[in-house]
Amino acid sequence: MLLFSSFLLISSAQLLQNNANSPVFERKVPPRTPDQRLGTLQRFLNDWIQHHIGTKRGERAANWIQRQFFGGDEGFEKHKLLALYFKQDEQGFPLCSYYNPSNLHHAGPRLDSEPRHNERQANFEIGLYDHLKRRKRRSAGFKNAAQPEIMLNQLKLVKMLPANGTEGIEGDVVGRRNNERLKAIIQNREDFFDMYDMALELDRSMAALRNLSPDIKTSWKQIRMGFLKWIARYTADCPKERERQEHTALIMEFFEKLMMLYECLHEGTAPPEAGRYATARVKFIYGVTVSAEEEKQYNEELSFLIEPPKCTVNEHMQRVRETLRRRKRRNVF
Repeated sequence: MLLFSSFLLISSAQLLQNNANSPVFERKVPPRTPDQRLGTLQRFLNDWIQHHIGTKRGERAANWIQRQFFGGDEGFEKHKLLALYFKQDEQGFPLCSYYNPSNLHHAGPRLDSEPRHNERQANFEIGLYDHLKRRKRRSAGFKNAAQPEIMLNQLKLVKMLPANGTEGIEGDVVGRRNNERLKAIIQNREDFFDMYDMALELDRSMAALRNLSPDIKTSWKQIRMGFLKWIARYTADCPKERERQEHTALIMEFFEKLMMLYECLHEGTAPPEAGRYATARVKFIYGVTVSAEEEKQYNEELSFLIEPPKCTVNEHMQRVRETLRRRKRRNVF
């Protein structure tokens, strides 16, 4: 593993050196729009619920997937976050969304050098920022600006993936021998969905990105962080999010209840009667792209007290849990 890590570092340095006189990130295909990114997150979330909740409680899993927040029976088009993103005023100006495909940090969040929402709105009448009015933008343009370190780190790994259609061909960057190790590294990163979108835009093989981490709680974190980043990048100008972080709180509540339900069904751990706190750190969502005031706001750990879902541990799970406890005590003493 040490040799492979050294190989990653050397190859990463070579990639950056090769790109020294050109933009660090050059899209091969049109940029991924927020609705496309949200659709990917929702698909992975539905699969997780179906696989980890549906195997125990099929009807309950269906209810979680079809929650009104995610569109209910009407499907993805009625997704609350999607509706929030596309919401416009009478003049057709987005009420709170942000999306700039020339911003290479995943087309969001807003750079501190860019105008704030009220400034964009003031300039809307004279034709500036028209790309915000469109449902989709198909431009492959980019800005050769300094990139946050976290994006450079993601780019190093993604550029090691073989080009789309060349999987298994001799001479790719990593080679078949180390491909499985690279795949394991990517699949277990919490910023999995950042690299998923980046790989699509660079037209790289998606073989390493078809599945999340095999560790259940890690994959849960990957999906949750994907949603938190989506909100922060594309809807942070919404008053409810900017002032009270309402959408972030809703997502954290949903995922914390989902995990408590999983633990009840699979681990025999009953949800605490008083609920429990859901926490997350989101500073790195913004990185170096925001003002000092905004960075301070998102440097703190978010914490929300979440009411428990209804779930009763059955007798079989209680016996399994007690058996595991006895074995653990014997091993300790």
